[in-house]
Amino acid sequence: MRMGNCCNGLCLAAFAIIVFLLPTGSLVPNFQTITVSGYLAFLGLMMCCVELNIQAIQQVVRRRLGFLFSFIGRAVFIFL
Repeated sequence: MRMGNCCNGLCLAAFAIIVFLLPTGSLVPNFQTITVSGYLAFLGLMMCCVELNIQAIQQVVRRRLGFLFSFIGRAVFIFL
């Protein structure tokens, strides 16, 4: 389960970066693309950091994103 969640987080971050870099018909990406891609990349990397148990990052994440450490909170996070 841990490896699946870590791979899910990395895939989420990678696809967010790919969507940001895809040409949309104009040279300047719009605000919505920047916001959603940044949000998905950040949260995908946070999920990966939680699964890897990096102590320095995990303390900050536990304090600010404590819902990632419960089963229901993580399920809602992945669903949304």
